Amino acid sequence: MSLLNRVLDAGTLNKESYLQKKIRSSNSIALVIMFGVAIPFIGISLLFYPTLTFLPILAVIVLAIAIAINGFGMHILGRGIISMLPISLSIVYGAMLMDDLRTPFISFLIVSYSFSFAPAIAFDLRKEKIWLIIFTLYGVLTIFFFKEINQFFVTTIDDSLMRDGWLGYLALLTGIFAGFGSLLTLLSLNIRSEIKMDEVIQQANEQNDKLKGSENELNEKLKELAARQEKETENNWATQGIAEISTLLRSDQDSKKLYDKITSYITEYLEANQCGLFLVESDEYGENLILKLQSCYAYNRKKFIEKEISPGQGLIGQAYLEKSPIYLKDVPTGYSSITSGLGESTPSEVLIVPLIVNESVEGVIEFASFNVFKPHQIEFLKQLGETLASFININRINERTKILLEDTQQQAEEMRSQEEEMRQNMEELSATQEEMARKEQEYLNQIKNLQEEIDKMK
Repeated sequence: MSLLNRVLDAGTLNKESYLQKKIRSSNSIALVIMFGVAIPFIGISLLFYPTLTFLPILAVIVLAIAIAINGFGMHILGRGIISMLPISLSIVYGAMLMDDLRTPFISFLIVSYSFSFAPAIAFDLRKEKIWLIIFTLYGVLTIFFFKEINQFFVTTIDDSLMRDGWLGYLALLTGIFAGFGSLLTLLSLNIRSEIKMDEVIQQANEQNDKLKGSENELNEKLKELAARQEKETENNWATQGIAEISTLLRSDQDSKKLYDKITSYITEYLEANQCGLFLVESDEYGENLILKLQSCYAYNRKKFIEKEISPGQGLIGQAYLEKSPIYLKDVPTGYSSITSGLGESTPSEVLIVPLIVNESVEGVIEFASFNVFKPHQIEFLKQLGETLASFININRINERTKILLEDTQQQAEEMRSQEEEMRQNMEELSATQEEMARKEQEYLNQIKNLQEEIDKMK
C-alpha cells in the first residue's frame, strides 16, 4: 500500500493543491489502464492476435514512463501522454485488427470514447483550460478520423472473433466499464471538489467570521483609542486654558482690568458669545450682600453695563444660594440678549457657574452662547471656578490688608505728627519753666538783697 501511494503521489510534492489532485488522478488513470486494460489485452493478444501484442506492451511501458515523467516534475508532459496514449493505442489496435473499411468495432469505439474523458480527469478546467482543450480535441479527432487511420494499416488478421464472438463482448464490457469508470472518476472528482469547495467555503466563512470578530474588536479598540485621544485632547485643552488664566492671574495688574481680560479670554476660549462676571460684595459689617457685575464681554468687545443682583434673585442669585452650576438649554425669549452688529438675539444656551472656594461663594460667572456647551467645557469651567474663587478671595484679603496697612500708616503718621507737636509743646513748656525759674531766682535774689538792706537799716 505504501508503494502504491508513492506511485500515486509521484510528482505531487511541493505542488499547488489543484495540481496535486490532477497529478494523482492522472497517475491513477495510468495504473487503472495498465492493470485493467493493457495487461489483460497482452494475454488476449498472445492467445488470439500475437502480432498485436506489442501494442498493449507498449502501452504499459509508455504509461510507466509517463508516471516517471510526472515524478520528475514534468507533469504537463506526463499527464498529456496519459491523456493521449489510451485512445491512441485503442484506435490503432482496432484499426490494425480490421482488414477492410467496414464499420469499426463498437467495443473499440466505446473504449475510445471512454478514454476521451482522460484529459478532463488529468487537467484542471479553470487553470489548465488550454491543455484540456488541446488533448480533448486530439481524442475527438482521433475517433472521428478512425477510417483514415485504418487505411495506414493493411493486415490479414481474422477479426471474426472480435466482431461476432465472445471476445467482442468482452471488449464491449471493457469499454462500458472503462466509460462508467471514467464517468465515476469525474463524478468522484466533482464530488470531492464540491466537498473541498464546501470545506473551503466553510473555512472562508469561519475565517470571515473571525475577521469580522477581529474587525469588530479592532473597531472597538479604534473607538477606545479615539475616545482616549479625544479625552487627552480635552484634558490638554483644559490644562492649557487653566495655565493661561493662571498666568493672567499672576500678572501685576489692576483688578478691574484683570477681570476684563479674564472674561474676554474665557469667552473666546470657549467660543461662546457673551460672559458676565459677578462678584459678591457686602458692607463693612458683612451684611447687605449683593452680586455686582464686575465685567461683561460680548462679541469681541467689552460691554459697559452696571448690574446688581440680590442672592436668590433670578438664575444667578439661585446659583449663588444653591452653590451649583445651572445649565439652561431651552432659553426663554427675553431672558438674555446677545448684542451684535446685526441686532439682538436670544442665546441658545446659558451656563451659570458659581465661584466657590472652601464652601464660600466668591462670585458667579455666566456664559451665553449660540453653540452647545460640551461636557468637557462644563467640567473645565467647574475647575476654573475654584481657581477664580481662590484668586478673588486672596485678592479681597490683599485689598483688605492693603486698606488696613494704609489706615495703619495714616494713623502712625498722625501719631508721629501729634508726637512732634507734643515734643514742641514740651520744649516750649521747658523753656517757660526755665524762664520762670530764672525769674524766681531773680525775685529771690532781690528779696534777699532787700532783706539785707533792711537788716542794715536796723
